[in-house]
Amino acid sequence: MKIKKFLFVGTGFYLSYKLTAKMVLDPEVEMSIEERFNKYGLKLEKHYVTTEDDYVILVHRVINPENTDTSPIYLQHG
Repeated sequence: MKIKKFLFVGTGFYLSYKLTAKMVLDPEVEMSIEERFNKYGLKLEKHYVTTEDDYVILVHRVINPENTDTSPIYLQHG
């Protein structure tokens, strides 16, 4: 990918230069969440939860078959 110009206009100054960048993507970028967990040997369960106000939420349960005596961990994005 070539970026021809980078233009930054701020308070009182102007900067412009040529930039050549090569993007290297991780193969996991295009994987689905199921494929990504299977790659690392984890099992993934999907559960659909309906709330009291009729919202349907998809919840994933990740299972590590090698370690069954662990406590659950709750993760939520910000």
